Amino acid sequence: MHWGGWVVVAVVCAVLEIVTPSFFIGWFGVGAIAGALTSILRVGLAGQVFVFLAVSLGLVLSTRKIASKWTRQDAHTKTNIDAIVGKTAVVTKEIPANDRGLVKVGGEVWSAESVDGRAIPQGVSVEVLRVDGVRLVVKAPE
Repeated sequence: MHWGGWVVVAVVCAVLEIVTPSFFIGWFGVGAIAGALTSILRVGLAGQVFVFLAVSLGLVLSTRKIASKWTRQDAHTKTNIDAIVGKTAVVTKEIPANDRGLVKVGGEVWSAESVDGRAIPQGVSVEVLRVDGVRLVVKAPE
């Protein structure tokens, strides 16, 4: 392959690396640059492809662990509504027996019901046990 073809492949890989969240495609661009260099040195197509694959895969495999730390979220980090579970909320509108009231948690007001169906008066601190759709299931202290 002509070295210009490898440069086009490298540029395409660079653009794809920029527009995708993964840290993966760019290494094939580096491999394409290596392929271009071997083309300039008049190495045959099989040699160019071998260098391209060797450099690309070598970089992918050697940096995979580092890249995964940068690009992945910690599996133990709770986000969005999952972060509410286990927090303390304050009843802002009484939760009647077997009905819904309102609680405030993290600065937000949520519809809530008691896990055991008991009434919980306004002002009581409760623990959020789970999120069911748009309402919280809470537990009053014993």
